[in-house]
Amino acid sequence: MTCTIIHTTNAPPERAATVIGNRPRRPLPWSVSLLIIDTQGATLQLDARTTTPCTVDDLPAVVGQLIDEAVDDLRATNPELTANYVQWRASARGGSKKNRKGGKRR
Repeated sequence: MTCTIIHTTNAPPERAATVIGNRPRRPLPWSVSLLIIDTQGATLQLDARTTTPCTVDDLPAVVGQLIDEAVDDLRATNPELTANYVQWRASARGGSKKNRKGGKRR
């Protein structure tokens, strides 16, 4: 079971997030990729992994913290720059269901 979420800040609200695959039932660690374009057109790509497992509903808050840290690093080099476009992609892969019956039923 794999779930991928792509979120774009400049898209209309109804098209901002795209979920591909099945939403995991339990909290999982997520692999996150950020794409940030500043006002001058320079791009910053960042790949990270969430340290604590989280659900799909908790994921935007966790990724928001990663974006804030990346924008702060961007502003440390040049205080006048701001993020013009932000896109993030998160994917998680959960384990498959195990056979709980223990073999054939008689």
